[in-house]
Amino acid sequence: MKSKIEKTDGNIVIVGAGLTGSMLALMLAQNGFKVDVYEKRGDVREYVPTKKRSLGMSLSNRGRKALRKANIFSKLEPTMASKHGRATHNASGGVKFQIYGDGGQTLSTVNRKNINSLLINEAIDTGLVNFHFNQRLSEIDLENHVITFRSSETQEENNVAYSYLFGADGANSNVREVLSENDILTSERKKLYHVYKEMTIPMGEDGDYVLDPKFVHIWSAPDTVFVALPSLDKSFISTIFYRNGEDGELKNVKTKEELDLYFEKHLPNLHKILPNLEEDFFGNPDSEIFEIKCSQWNYENRVLLIGDSAHAFAPFYAMGMNTCFEDCSVFMKTLEENGFDFGDAILEFANTRKKDVDAMQFLTNRNYHNLQFCKQPIFDLKWKLERKIWAAHPDLYMPEYCMVAFSEIPFSEVVEISEKNKELIEEIYSLYLEQIVNETPEIDMDLFVQIEEVRNILMSREAHREYQKVLL
Repeated sequence: MKSKIEKTDGNIVIVGAGLTGSMLALMLAQNGFKVDVYEKRGDVREYVPTKKRSLGMSLSNRGRKALRKANIFSKLEPTMASKHGRATHNASGGVKFQIYGDGGQTLSTVNRKNINSLLINEAIDTGLVNFHFNQRLSEIDLENHVITFRSSETQEENNVAYSYLFGADGANSNVREVLSENDILTSERKKLYHVYKEMTIPMGEDGDYVLDPKFVHIWSAPDTVFVALPSLDKSFISTIFYRNGEDGELKNVKTKEELDLYFEKHLPNLHKILPNLEEDFFGNPDSEIFEIKCSQWNYENRVLLIGDSAHAFAPFYAMGMNTCFEDCSVFMKTLEENGFDFGDAILEFANTRKKDVDAMQFLTNRNYHNLQFCKQPIFDLKWKLERKIWAAHPDLYMPEYCMVAFSEIPFSEVVEISEKNKELIEEIYSLYLEQIVNETPEIDMDLFVQIEEVRNILMSREAHREYQKVLL
């Protein structure tokens, strides 16, 4: 078999030096491939925000796996803030703590710029990756495998021959646009019904967190969700999602008085810990929420869309970065399984990965409902019951959220298993309510999930038992 370098038959070009492009470049270089990365913006390592936007993101097991595969997780870990679950706040000041899992599962808050900068530095240190910043894609000659970039500094054009081209240039991908213009694929940019705005909950006057830093904090109101992620600087990086358009109550707030009235009415306890509410709300820009779907991700066996350029989705599951990193891991595994033949790997990846990411888009949109209703008592009880069942019967049950965030189960299988889970949890929940009515004092949930009737319910469906090997 040819060597890996010979097998590429030429230049590997990646468009986009964001999280996906820099991760893919690093992984390819670690396998001995030379890579050129072209980025339309300047160097993120020198980036100074001109608008007040948070750079906080949630890292799950899928993202951690990619970082470990790239041998950089240990370098990033000291900068992470761990989150053990959700804290859901109601209007009267009550808080319910919902841990992710009984096995100590956590998510981490990470800084986008820190990760991106580390990936670029590590890729450069391999000696096999060259980054070219301020280079905007002008055109792609798909027949002759030549891509043209224009410098935003000198306006000079540069023609680059490629053997394999990866479009990792994000949700507003120019590579995807070229493929669409050439009728190679169709893409849909669907604007969702909400917008979001970045906010900040600063540290308290005593120099400490004003909320428990081990949890993601969530407040909800009609058509509004506020999410706060702990940061190592004792603040909470926060985002408020609210309905866009004329029927959006918060969207139509124009004055400080109207803003105060809205928060006092719907989010009174949150209002107390937002000293910069007016400045953040009126000073920070609204950002649209949209998703990208493509009919296909590749052009023959030479060009591949990867990451947000192939699939952008809403942040309601906080899995955007994690899915992009998993894209890179899955592609590298596919490449290795195909003997480092890029053409075969591109075709296989495009055909197999797409169904999983389409499933993640479905799960993401559905999870917004959970964010709105997670403070309800029945939601809280079922959340806890599911995790007790998982701890007692890990071979038969895993909650949807945990499959998404803490496993490597393909997203398309998560959807199938989750549908079966709904039937099971409703039956077990009904049994639990019967036990509460009949028992004095109230039955302990840890003991309840271990009774024979619960395991019999879990074992009762043939279709569900097929997934035992997946759960294990």
